[in-house]
Amino acid sequence: MDDTTEREAVFSDDKPKARNILVPIDGSVPSEESLKWALANIIRKETDTVLLAHVRPKTKNEQDKLASHQLLINKCHQMQELGISVRGVALAGDAKKVLLEEITNSKPEMVVIGSRGLGAVQAAFLGSVSQHLIQHTDVPIVLTRPTKEK
Repeated sequence: MDDTTEREAVFSDDKPKARNILVPIDGSVPSEESLKWALANIIRKETDTVLLAHVRPKTKNEQDKLASHQLLINKCHQMQELGISVRGVALAGDAKKVLLEEITNSKPEMVVIGSRGLGAVQAAFLGSVSQHLIQHTDVPIVLTRPTKEK
């Protein structure tokens, strides 16, 4: 497979604001909690545009692409209902690489990303997308942890 990144703008409400906040989403619980945390603690609808990014594996499977786009469209509509300026972008490829490229291209003021809650051994073996971003960009990265079940 070639090394190019696939990027599709899926949604834009055409109301850009002064500050862009990138929030990668994947439909997982940590990703949902990350977005909720960002909405409660960082994002201000008066001044911010949320850039939602979904990364899928690079394949020829059209169903994966459609699922990615649908996830973004649904989340973007939810943001709009809250009065938040939002854009959605679907990316295909290695998450570490394509998110770093997206940060370089979109120039967000901040990235809010959820932790999958991997243990130290798993994170070292599998690699951590958030750790890679922290090490390779100067943009502030806020890493949210999943809440513990009570």
